[in-house]
Amino acid sequence: MAQAGFLGWTDRVGALITMATSLGAMAFAAGQLGQLNVMWLSIIGGALAGTSALMPIYAWGQRGVKVPAMLFALAVTAGLITWPFAWQGGPTTEAPWFWPCIGAAAVVLCIGWNTAVAIVASTLMSLAFIAVRVSPSGGEVAAMVAVQDALLVGVQPLLTVLLFAHMRRQAALVDARVNEARRLESEAAIQTTLEAQRSQLDAVIHDHVMTTLVGAARSAGSHDPHVTELANHAIARLQAHVVGDDGAVSFAPIHVEQLIGEAALATSPLVRVSGTVESGASAIPAEAVRALAQATREAVLNGDKHARANVIAVTTTIGMTEGRVMVRVEIVDDGVGFDTAKVPERRLGIRLSLRERMRTSGGDATITSEPGVGTAVVLEWIADEADDADALGGTLPPILAAITLGPMGWVLGFSVLVSSVGGLLASFPAAPVPTAIAAGCLLVSAWVALLRFGQPFTRARTVVVVGLGLGATVCGLLTSSAPWSIHQAWLAGGISVIAVLLLVGGQRFAAWLLALTGAVLLVASAILAAVPIWPELVIAAEPSAWLLVAEMLLGWMVHVQGDLDAARRQSESAAAATAEAFAALVLREVWLADMRDEFGGMLEKLRDPSYPITQEDREECLALEGRLRDGIKSSNLSAPALSAAVMAARLRGIDVTLIDNRGSSLGEAVRRAAVRHLVDMVTNATSGRIVARTAPEGYDEAVTIVQADANGSTLTKVLNDGTIVVSQT
Repeated sequence: MAQAGFLGWTDRVGALITMATSLGAMAFAAGQLGQLNVMWLSIIGGALAGTSALMPIYAWGQRGVKVPAMLFALAVTAGLITWPFAWQGGPTTEAPWFWPCIGAAAVVLCIGWNTAVAIVASTLMSLAFIAVRVSPSGGEVAAMVAVQDALLVGVQPLLTVLLFAHMRRQAALVDARVNEARRLESEAAIQTTLEAQRSQLDAVIHDHVMTTLVGAARSAGSHDPHVTELANHAIARLQAHVVGDDGAVSFAPIHVEQLIGEAALATSPLVRVSGTVESGASAIPAEAVRALAQATREAVLNGDKHARANVIAVTTTIGMTEGRVMVRVEIVDDGVGFDTAKVPERRLGIRLSLRERMRTSGGDATITSEPGVGTAVVLEWIADEADDADALGGTLPPILAAITLGPMGWVLGFSVLVSSVGGLLASFPAAPVPTAIAAGCLLVSAWVALLRFGQPFTRARTVVVVGLGLGATVCGLLTSSAPWSIHQAWLAGGISVIAVLLLVGGQRFAAWLLALTGAVLLVASAILAAVPIWPELVIAAEPSAWLLVAEMLLGWMVHVQGDLDAARRQSESAAAATAEAFAALVLREVWLADMRDEFGGMLEKLRDPSYPITQEDREECLALEGRLRDGIKSSNLSAPALSAAVMAARLRGIDVTLIDNRGSSLGEAVRRAAVRHLVDMVTNATSGRIVARTAPEGYDEAVTIVQADANGSTLTKVLNDGTIVVSQT
């Protein structure tokens, strides 16, 4: 947003600069028309005027200024190269009339193209200008004077080029910070909403599902109307969480990768997840996200149940292909595998269900397997059309605070230094005292203005800066009795910078006072000296012209800040809506899917008034209730395979207790190691008691497991790096 606005602003500024310098050049041309070749004047003058007229058309038409900027620079370069052949008069003391266009060409090349092109072009034009100035047709000045002139008309504008380049980088940084702030805000909103959704679901599980299971376990007869009522009520409360329409919602790629990983991790302790999200990948519709999460879960579940694998690797890749967002999920296990050619298609239920699930959302699924090697499932989804939408959300930093002003201060200060050095080289031999005072006033005024650059000026500071600036102007008038020319442009350039510094410091009135007062003094001096007025007006107007450019920049900043504030308010609402939709998707496709696998079948039995509750059902209900309690109170040790093993062990009469003392989530490696070890221990236990406890943060061990039976006790420690240490107690 900021970068796009800045580019539009610079295009307009470039158009104004070329028009202003072309008009100023015409004022200088008035005294040289009779000594120029008419054909040359028609071609070069027409090219400069024509490209200057094209600039605003391209700029305000939002077409970019690359073409007119290059044509303008080529016209200036061609004019310099052919100037000696176009000049038909005798030796002259004046520079070519279009000398103001040299700096303007460098500036618009930076705006339309880039800094490197502008620097190369400015260097070449400056060298050509030096060659012209030492020739009879260009003034036949000394080499040092020619270099000084090139310094003012060619090199000094490069400082403006550097300013534009810095502002362009700052605008890009603002956009980057905005995007990062949006991402962080979106993630925070999603995390908060997920925690709220999980708390609500845990409340429903505790108050309704677990109550139903306990009621069934304690029921006296085979038919209990109260249990049927409880089961119906529990199912209704769960279905209330399923209701929701997220079909029109899209999710950021980073959140999609997170959801797929959570769906896989919640399905099996064997899972290892990894993911890559390409920068610039666009948002993914909820329908596709839902299908990918469901298919991933189904593929992992199949590998966990049938593959006898040690590891199930789930890799998610999200990127762009031909302008369309693409999601690829690979589920690879190292299990026993099978020969797909020897298995009838009708028996490959997972292949059919995965393909059907993915194709309904516009994707596809492929399954490859070899005996003894394992099985690989690849899920792919590619958007139907190119989409550059992005997920909203985020707090936007104020643009003024986001822009680094330090380099701008250095460039402006160096610009005043260049102006002062140029003035000393040009005028010191003829008027050493006024020139030295004028240059000194410029330098001191700029130094005071640059103190604490970017902060508001105090009244005393403003008075000093304006006073020194006017002093430099008055002394500059005494440096030469000759008409104002290229040699006196140094003073106007220095005053321009000081006026801009005043404006940036919040002193608009003082800035315009300095610029306009200086202009009046310069024009009055020209009138009193009885010299042509138009060239003097051009130079005198330079500070006011740069103030207009600075005013446009500040206006752009205020405009962009307003846009960013409005976008921030909109994105906060959008982030909340996206977070709600994403949390609902996680709730349905991950958490409730686990719940349905665990107790959905039992609730369906209990809601049937004709279903007879057996003793085995009562025991299973108690085991399910304990399993759900474990999931609520020990979420770090919650996994489908472990829950199933714990429930089976409890049905065998083994006392299994899971305690979660950790305030944060366990690392993936630690959790995987602990869950797999617990599954083996609980599955192989025949009697006694098992207590697994996660340790608070800061302990050397992440999980401790104590197993006690008739043969003694065993202490198992799972360290923070996933290492397992077993000892007898």
